[in-house]
Formats: sequence, C-alpha cells, structure tokens
Amino acid sequence: MFDRFLKNYTLEERSWIKYDIANSAYTLTFVTVFFPIIFKLVAAQSDVDSENAATILLKATGWYSLIIAILSPILGNISDYKGYKKILFKIFLFMGLIFGLLLCIPVVPWQIYLGIYIIATIGYTGANIFYDAFLTDVTEEENYNKVSSNGFAWGYIGSCVPFILGLGIYALVNFEIVDMDPRYAIALAFLISIIWWGYYSFPMLKNVNQKYYVEKPAKWFISGLINTGKTFLVLCRDKKVLFFLIGYFFYIDAVGTIIKSAVNIGEELGVTNDITLVMIVLLVQFIAFPCAILFSILAKKIGQVSMLTVGVLIYILICTVGYFISSQIHLFIFAGLVGLAQGGIQAVSRSHFGSLIPKERSGDYFGFFNIFGKFAAIMGPFILGYTIDISIENGYDGPQAVRFGILSLIPLLVIGLAFLLLSTKMHSNKEALIHLDVNEDV
Repeated sequence: MFDRFLKNYTLEERSWIKYDIANSAYTLTFVTVFFPIIFKLVAAQSDVDSENAATILLKATGWYSLIIAILSPILGNISDYKGYKKILFKIFLFMGLIFGLLLCIPVVPWQIYLGIYIIATIGYTGANIFYDAFLTDVTEEENYNKVSSNGFAWGYIGSCVPFILGLGIYALVNFEIVDMDPRYAIALAFLISIIWWGYYSFPMLKNVNQKYYVEKPAKWFISGLINTGKTFLVLCRDKKVLFFLIGYFFYIDAVGTIIKSAVNIGEELGVTNDITLVMIVLLVQFIAFPCAILFSILAKKIGQVSMLTVGVLIYILICTVGYFISSQIHLFIFAGLVGLAQGGIQAVSRSHFGSLIPKERSGDYFGFFNIFGKFAAIMGPFILGYTIDISIENGYDGPQAVRFGILSLIPLLVIGLAFLLLSTKMHSNKEALIHLDVNEDV
C-alpha cells in the first residue's frame, strides 16, 4: 500500500519506516482516543464514576511510564550484544500485540482490564526503544534525517486508516444507527488497529537486522547492569551529548504536554465537542505528515540544530496562541501549529541524537534517550496542573487559569533551547562513548 511512495528507499529503510506506520495505529486508536472512553465504560460496571476512572488511568499512565523509564537504559545496553536487539524487539512487540488483542474483550473487571492495557502499552513502548535504535542499522548517517522523518510522517498518515475505520464503527453505534454496546464497537476498533500493527510489523521482522554490535560477555546480564552505569558516567563526561539530552528533556517535555493536552485544553476552555475533538486529532495527523518530511529536507540544508531551534520557537508561538484561545477557530489554529512542528521536532531530535552516538552502542544510548523522554513526561503536566490550581486559588476562573497554565510551559522551551544551543559549542568523541571495558566479563 505504501511501497509506491517509498520506492526510493532501500528495502531495510522501507521496512523500518513501515513499522512506524504499524505502531502509530496503537498510539492514535488506543492511547489518544478510545482507551480513555472504553475504560470509563468498563469501570462504570463496578460503579466507578467517570472522574475517578480518569484519575485512575492517569496514575496508571504514570506508573507504566516509570517502569519503562527505569528499564530503558538496562534493556538498551543488553540489546547492543550481538543478535539481542532483534530478540528484545520481538519480545516487546508480541507482548504489545497479544495484550492488545486481549483489550478486545471488554467484559472483565476494570482492574484486570487496566492491567492488560498497562502490559500492552509497556510492550508497545518497549519495542519502540529497539525500533529507534535500529535507525543506525538500516541506513547511513547522512540519511538519518530523511529516514527518521519519513517514519514519523508516514506513521501519522498511516495510522489514520485503521483509526477512521474504527471511528466509523463507533460513530454508527454512537448515533444509534447500529444497535450495539459501545464497548464492543471500540473493541472492533481495537481489533482493526492490532491487525494493522501486526501486518505492518512483518517487514521489520523479516528485513531488518542488527549490523552494529558488541560481543556478548560470559556474564552478560551482570555486565549489562554494570555497563549501564558506565554509560551514564561516560555520558556525563561528553558535554555535547549531555547538553543535548538535557535540552531535549526540557523542550520535549513541553512538546509532549501540549500534544497530550490539546484536546483537554479545548474542553476546559469550552470551545470543543466530540465532533471537534475528532476533527482536531485528524487535523494534527494530516498536517504533521508533510511537515515532518519538510523538516528533514530543511535539516539537511540548514542543519539539524537549526531546525530543532525552529521547532522550539514554533512551540513557544503555540503556547502564546494557546493563551488567546476563545473559539473553535482559535483551537484549530492552535492544533494546526502543533501539527506543523510536532513530527519534525521529534524526528529530527531522534536523528540528531543518532548522529552523536556510536552505532555499536545505539541500543545503549537510545535507552537513555528514551528515559529522558519518559521522565520529561512527568514534569510538564505537573507544572501545567500546578499553575492552573494556583491561578484558581488566586481568584481566576477555570478558562483563564488554563491560559496561564499554557504560558507556564514556555520556560521549559526556553531552557531546552538554551541547552540545545550550548551543545553546539561543545566537542564530542564517539570513540570515547564506546566506554572502556564494555565487554569485560564480571
């Protein structure tokens, strides 16, 4: 279906890009739209009200993010051993697919259903650690921007196909055209996305293999734990990589908070409804598709850091526009700007980091890249929520408090930009990043 658009890429590059098409269906259908809805329906069977269900889901999200953040650098280090990157990718992929299928059975107690979702999402997120790390295996450094950006771009547009099919089923039930329990309509939407995820994972499983690796020591697990600590120490000594990761931590925190909160912001400001929600989600996806590719083209011409700077500045503009939202038109402008920079800043961040690290240790270092991203997802929502609470306590109404909350994310972007620019003044040595005694048996 997508081969005609990717014919200028090698078989390995196409296969890697297709996995983004595969897993993005889980992000859009499960995480972004339908699981929060179906979890409230499942929880309601046990007399858990909607507000408490939302709080429970929020806490669960924090816990699985913490689990992945802790495991990421350890798993990443082990994946650098010969042959292990593919093995670990398969384990987490099939974990996500199997437990994703179990989510198509929404008749179990909400505690079990939530547990299934957490395991499925750990599988999805864990597979992405190794997927990101495979970037250095499937293409050359001069193509990192192009391949990484096309992964995000085609992931955005590809994920819309199963989502729209599932949305059609849900709409037929929601508008009472078809007589069916809404839980089963969403379960069918889940099934479509799981089939899509599995189908487009086959090229990755068949055609992508680990080219760069370190030999596995005898006591590989203990060595992996020790080497994770060594990697962290080496990272701290390499100021270029360290400053980039600190900058990434701050700006991706704000980016992620805005992406996840865009719809809720519209609801809190009273300028959206269910139809608008869907339109906003699709608008972001469709705009992000060409813009992610454009970012990669411009990154090659003017530099990765320059385009990351542009992306951060766009997000500062987004926060400024967010302060003035008072109508659906304003919300669509806000969402359009999010789509403009969302895919590009994520893709170029991934490719820029890939260019800074040695290929032999890509799993190791992308594990730390992932952990910075996961812990970043905690601070932004906290700042946003805390600012809203303080504003309300000081007499501002809900909408105005939300506007102050949006503005509170700007300092994160400014700090992130400062460290990003400082990283360009630092020097790095890739050979030093392959730390001494990395294969030494314990």
